[in-house]
Amino acid sequence: MISWIITRLGVYLWPAIGAAFVALTLAVGVQTKRVTWAKADTQQVKDAWTLDKAQRTQVALDAATTYRKAEAAYQANVKEAQNEYATLQAQHAKSIVASRVALAESGKLRGEIAAYAAGSGYPSGDTCTPDRDRALALASLLAEALRVSAEGAADAETNADALRAVLAAWPAQ
Repeated sequence: MISWIITRLGVYLWPAIGAAFVALTLAVGVQTKRVTWAKADTQQVKDAWTLDKAQRTQVALDAATTYRKAEAAYQANVKEAQNEYATLQAQHAKSIVASRVALAESGKLRGEIAAYAAGSGYPSGDTCTPDRDRALALASLLAEALRVSAEGAADAETNADALRAVLAAWPAQ
């Protein structure tokens, strides 16, 4: 009986094995093709990502270069403004010295006017006392005005230099 089953199955067994082999071969072939397609798709994604990364890197480098150029221009502008400010300070230091010399000379002039108003060189019985008093008051006012004027001019020059330096270093819009 077993031999009869094997004989009967033998007729169907070889075609079944052949069909199974063909099905297995097709399945392996399809799966191999799907893996090949997946690898190609993966490579395309990798290539696109690499290209995008390279483009982003280039954009970042361009932006950094542009920023460095702008920063260098601003730094040069600030340095130039600082140099101009130092030059102006030196010039105005000379002006301040000159105004202080003028102030000292005005003090000398005040002294001369005061000496004249005090009646130096005149007899002591001078009748010009009211005129001397007015001249003395005038000399005091003149000297004070010259002193205040010289100090104000020096302060104005110092502040103007600082303002010019700030305006020169301010970024252009």
